[in-house]
Amino acid sequence: MVNKDRLYQTFGELLYVVAIRDGVIQQKEVQILEEILKAHPKGKEITWSFNPHCGV
Repeated sequence: MVNKDRLYQTFGELLYVVAIRDGVIQQKEVQILEEILKAHPKGKEITWSFNPHCGV
């Protein structure tokens, strides 16, 4: 079985790939994503890819 935390991280990576498709991640895109996921118990794990210090 897949680790749920890893599943959420991977979902965040997929969201990152979609957001970076045009070459730049707009601050508005990050704000909207954070707003949508703020109530999700794993929201931080999902949005980790958008952290500029994560190495992605």
